[in-house]
Amino acid sequence: FEVYIDAPMLEIDYDRYPANWRGTANNGVGEAVDKLRPHPTIPGRYIYTVDRHREHGHQYGSLPAANEDKSQVQFNQFGQKVSVEGRIDQSGERKCLPFIKESITAGGDIHITTDKDRIVFWDKTFNVDTEHIKGEIFYEKGGQRMPIPKDAFVAFVRLRTGARIGVVSITQDGKFELNLREEYQFAWNDDSIDFYYTDNEGVVYNYSDAGIDLNTLYNHVGSGQPIVLTAK
Repeated sequence: FEVYIDAPMLEIDYDRYPANWRGTANNGVGEAVDKLRPHPTIPGRYIYTVDRHREHGHQYGSLPAANEDKSQVQFNQFGQKVSVEGRIDQSGERKCLPFIKESITAGGDIHITTDKDRIVFWDKTFNVDTEHIKGEIFYEKGGQRMPIPKDAFVAFVRLRTGARIGVVSITQDGKFELNLREEYQFAWNDDSIDFYYTDNEGVVYNYSDAGIDLNTLYNHVGSGQPIVLTAK
């Protein structure tokens, strides 16, 4: 049977796609049909095909089942052994679907459904949200690090175009939260950005004349290091 995943904010990450999920691997889904694939006519919908034989499905997953089945069953209706020490063998029954967000700011609800005329299934909905980049931010003046004051204006700029592509909120002295604007398309790597702050005396401070990319920024603040702006 087919599981339908409505997730317009996601796309399949083929760099992590298991080789035996390919239709060319003769996986039993059907000739030249991938186990996880985009719906042919509905944008934003994906199809995951589940093998009707429980034992066959084990080869498409590796994680332990979320809920352990302790039924005392040793053989299925086909005469195949499906138990280990009197319990159903659930090895490989939990799958990891290789998705990636189609953009850094993408979000919304994922709806998972199936054909209820063929199988009992409880629809599921999950929310995909963007976690803001947060950390400490200072400016260096007279050889000393000064916390940028709460509610001060800090510009976040893409160096290639000069566009302000995000909103920096100084939530308290020396603490910032970055919210990227959804109308822009971003790249994690090799898309230079920078911070700008002007103090009460009109001195402009920035992070790096060469700029950094979002991946560098994320890893920097994620490791607990502050952003320190210096005078231009």
